[in-house]
Amino acid sequence: MLVRQICNKRCVVIEEDAVVASALKKLEAAAIPMAPVLDEQQKIRGVVSLEVLRGAAANRLLANTPVAGVMSEDFLSISDDASLDSLWELPTYYLVVMDSQAMPWSIVTKDQIGGSLFRSIKKRADQLENVLEFAHNGIIGINKEGVVTVYNRAAEEIIWRKKKDALGRHLSQVIIPQGLLDILETGEVQLAHKFTVEYANHIRTYMTHRTPIFANGEIIGAVGVFQDISEIEAISNELNSVKQLNEELRTIIDASYDGILVADAEGVVHRVNGAFERVMGIDAKDILDQPLDKAVDNISTTIVAAVTTSKKRQSTVVERAGSQLLLTGNPVLDKKEELTRVVINVRDLTELNELRSQLEQSEELTRRYHSELNELRNQLMEEKGIVVHSAKMKKVLDLVLRVAQVDSTVLLLGESGVGKEIVAKVIHANSKREQGPFIKVNCGAIPENLLESELFGYEPGAFTGASRDGKLGLFELAHNGTLLLDEIGDLPLSLQVKLLRAIQDREIYRVGGQQPRLINVRIVAATNQNLEEMRQKGEFREDLYFRLNVIPINIPPLRERKEEIVPLVKKFKNHFCEVYGLERQLSPEVTDCFWHYDWPGNIRELENIIERLVVTSRFQTITVEELPEHLQVKGRNGSPGLNLSGIMPLKDAMLELEKQLLSQALKEYGSTYKAAQALGVNQSTIVRKINRIKDEFGIDLNVNS
Repeated sequence: MLVRQICNKRCVVIEEDAVVASALKKLEAAAIPMAPVLDEQQKIRGVVSLEVLRGAAANRLLANTPVAGVMSEDFLSISDDASLDSLWELPTYYLVVMDSQAMPWSIVTKDQIGGSLFRSIKKRADQLENVLEFAHNGIIGINKEGVVTVYNRAAEEIIWRKKKDALGRHLSQVIIPQGLLDILETGEVQLAHKFTVEYANHIRTYMTHRTPIFANGEIIGAVGVFQDISEIEAISNELNSVKQLNEELRTIIDASYDGILVADAEGVVHRVNGAFERVMGIDAKDILDQPLDKAVDNISTTIVAAVTTSKKRQSTVVERAGSQLLLTGNPVLDKKEELTRVVINVRDLTELNELRSQLEQSEELTRRYHSELNELRNQLMEEKGIVVHSAKMKKVLDLVLRVAQVDSTVLLLGESGVGKEIVAKVIHANSKREQGPFIKVNCGAIPENLLESELFGYEPGAFTGASRDGKLGLFELAHNGTLLLDEIGDLPLSLQVKLLRAIQDREIYRVGGQQPRLINVRIVAATNQNLEEMRQKGEFREDLYFRLNVIPINIPPLRERKEEIVPLVKKFKNHFCEVYGLERQLSPEVTDCFWHYDWPGNIRELENIIERLVVTSRFQTITVEELPEHLQVKGRNGSPGLNLSGIMPLKDAMLELEKQLLSQALKEYGSTYKAAQALGVNQSTIVRKINRIKDEFGIDLNVNS
């Protein structure tokens, strides 16, 4: 502010020889508080105020004296463009303001300057206060003791503390964190410091700038400016998510083995992946941001045009550089169903066609191998007299033939009479040891005191009654062959340790012998007992169990593979008729009884029953009356056979037979798929016949697919 701005009007001048009374009248007439006193040369001699003149005029002795006697010589002459700030530093009380002609214009005092400066400073302070109060960012100021001196309205909203509760308090009682206190100690500026505040289950993020306040080189306080950046953080996080998704999308597109090109509705290329460059033989930088008709060729252009017109997927197969390519264009529509992008997918069918050809060749080989396997299975059944008609036994036989090729220990599990010994012989006959011996020992049929010498042999004179030449054990007799340990569950615990050592070390010690004897024997163990349960009860050694249970093969009982009952009956009947020179036939009712019987003794029981019937029957045709009582009861309580009371059309009889077969197969196997396998037909045939039975008989067999 300049001094001329506080001068109200031009002052009057007083001659130094003028008396006090006349000078007083002149000032009162001009209504000014003071005036300069000039000498004869019009130079300023001093300053006289209205107050001084009034005081002197009141004194009759001074009223008619010259003003020079009461004037003040404590003054300075100043220019009218001098600033108030500079004048405040001057030592004199009266300041005479001179105009451009160096004539007195006005007089100001130190009091006037101070008042003007105070009002100016107060105005600026009020403006600053308003700026701070209405600033969008929160502002907190503290003095060097850490007491809050500045606290605006935005700070209230950020810190959730009223201004009246913050001003005059130590910062530690107002806000956390208290990093602003650290500024008082370090004097360093902290910019862009981020922190979060949680209040009433709301979390807000703020950015703060902390700055020290210096005066005369010393820290007198600090100010912190807070900005709520929660929305910015949310936008930033969303932007980062979009960037991440975009990067993932780019990575996925680039990782695609198929070529991908993205164009807009006008056909301008926006993105291609590396596979597109490879398949089409085009560099991406040559086609990006270029129209398709100029960048690629008519092939892609045609696809884009077709998709743009139809807004539907379009595909075509073309030949390019000796390769067969499948081009597929997919439209990308916005919410208004307007086309925004066209995505072209290019797939090289050349390699796919080669893979298809290889797959067809592989399937052909699989069919050939499957046919050869079936032929081998049939040949094996013919040679060994094995009857395999059920799906379960076919799986068992397939596993047996695969296992036979290696020397792994096999554990045959199944009820008594299911044919474990026959399976063991099949394993031996189809192994690399087929030229070697096949030795069987029933561990439950030999007394415990003799079993050790039977298995491992003995040296001459090993015990009383021993042969003077000693004896070979079954392990030695089975050297280079197969040893079947039947009923392994009956092996005494005392011998289980020696058997384990023989299997692990491939050597044995004869009874009474000191030298080990090397053996090369494949072990096949068999049992109708639950070895797992015996192991848990401590009745069978755990280490031996795991050594034997390398390849377990479960042989299903005859009641679970009834498809083999009739073929087995035929086989046994023919065999015993040939052995005994007899001719016998079984009535259909007998076969039906066999079908519905559970056969707890399995194949062995069936074989014994057939032999008994062939030998004891008095007639050529064996009837139900000749069957044992338990077989007759089971047959009558089972599902009835096809009983005819008279002549009926063959078509109806066949339909009745189909109904019974399907009902039995579905009941036993639970699904049309498994029933179809058991009956040797396609699943679709089973479903068709079920529907026919429902139409003809009104019977819903109600099965799963």
